[in-house]
Amino acid sequence: RYSHEGFFLARNWDSIEKVWKRLMKSHSAEALPAIFQGYQNGDPFGMTDVDAINAAGQREFTSGNPKFRRTTLAFSIGYLGSAYSGYQQQRGVDGIVTVEDDLDSLLGRKVVAAGRTDKGVSALSQVVSFATYDPIDGNQLLATMRSSEPCMSGRLAVWNCKRVPRKFHPLFGAKWRRYIYLFPLNAGAFLPNNVDVDVDFINRAFSRIEGQELPFNGFAHRENRATDDGHGDLCTLFRAKATVIDAADIWSAEEAPSVTEKFLCIELVGDRFLRRMVRILVVR
Repeated sequence: RYSHEGFFLARNWDSIEKVWKRLMKSHSAEALPAIFQGYQNGDPFGMTDVDAINAAGQREFTSGNPKFRRTTLAFSIGYLGSAYSGYQQQRGVDGIVTVEDDLDSLLGRKVVAAGRTDKGVSALSQVVSFATYDPIDGNQLLATMRSSEPCMSGRLAVWNCKRVPRKFHPLFGAKWRRYIYLFPLNAGAFLPNNVDVDVDFINRAFSRIEGQELPFNGFAHRENRATDDGHGDLCTLFRAKATVIDAADIWSAEEAPSVTEKFLCIELVGDRFLRRMVRILVVR
């Protein structure tokens, strides 16, 4: 009866908010801790490399072909979930700010995003793009955005802005999606980290669903639960992993010389996710 209060709420959740605020203050994506960047030691998953997408379009950019007169610009952005009422603009609702509101205001145009996030959900590698026939300097636009109020206040970060191939689409071009959940840990008996969550058990459970196409109907919400008895809701988790990270890996010694907190980091990478599938998997 009291398990939720005793287990989930009796933790320092303020520390998680501090983590995301700290990450938004990074001067570049390369300055973020390795666990968030990804692509470490041959890891195939991580933050979107807009520079690589730009490099793939160099022949197109210099071809002189009139069909390539239209310029497509892509941005890699991060944002602090607690500062926004989700990603998507909510028309007719006063007194709230969404990520899309800020982007519309800064760019003066609509953008296409790789996905939408709910209220309170932060992002480190959201990709947005727009196409235009106007002459726009990507570096100048990047500098303008970084000096804007949303970025200066710490709720929005713009890591990169590059021209990308004309056919690039952040939503339809995505091959996988990556989610990271941070969970504050208390002191406990589970070795080797002396925490109160059995991380080895979590990884044994995850190993049963990793690397194979499965019907995740039972971990979905509302309409997804009634689709073809779940067999129409096939998803593949390329990675499902839990690790313990130290707060010292996020803050430098100068910033927090006495930080000793530990966090459970759950990383899920999949070809698609059903509605609320990620949060239901994590809480189970």
